[in-house]
Amino acid sequence: MKASSGLLLLSLAAVAFLGSVWAILYGSGDHFVNEPLHSSIEAAGACLSLFTATIILVSLKNNERKDYTLVACALIGMGILDGCHALMPICPGFTWSRAAATFTGGLFFSLSWLPQRMLSKNMIK
Repeated sequence: MKASSGLLLLSLAAVAFLGSVWAILYGSGDHFVNEPLHSSIEAAGACLSLFTATIILVSLKNNERKDYTLVACALIGMGILDGCHALMPICPGFTWSRAAATFTGGLFFSLSWLPQRMLSKNMIK
């Protein structure tokens, strides 16, 4: 089992390396901008994060671990802000909305690393 996962990891690294070399050698420097495709992928990611957060919250009924709640909060925050990012036209706010989503998710994910005793019952239910 470990040999197959090592082979998979090596294959993925080789594909990433060869793709990078190809992009450097044959890339023209032009940027391919397809706003509808980008918006579709962002919207799909937002829906998936909200769906995953819903599954986590539903499964928490019998679980007292508070770090899962923070993970769900991170996914909800990122999902909502990514959904807003998907609806925006390309402008300076477009970039800031993506940065805000990443910051919000990172903040809540980092809070999930706190020890259980530091998370009060009143803060997270």
